Amino acid sequence: MAEFIETVGIIGIGRMGTGIAYEALLGGFRVLLRDVSDEQVRTGLADIVGHAEADYRAGKLSRLESGIIVSRVDAVIGDQHHRFPLRV
Repeated sequence: MAEFIETVGIIGIGRMGTGIAYEALLGGFRVLLRDVSDEQVRTGLADIVGHAEADYRAGKLSRLESGIIVSRVDAVIGDQHHRFPLRV
């Protein structure tokens, strides 16, 4: 039986982590972000929303596609799992 990757986990949500997360989201994966800092998680999530908004404005994504992309992100702060209501 073949196994498929559905979710990508990224530890550390700095500039590189958010870039990797966004590319994984574009590839159709769900993404689980993890960092120890609440502020870093919120900044990273805002960056992902910003990437989706920029791709929408550039005509690379529809409004629906950009919304679907950001809906596939979850985050963990320390050991606490959170679901953030992201919007583009």
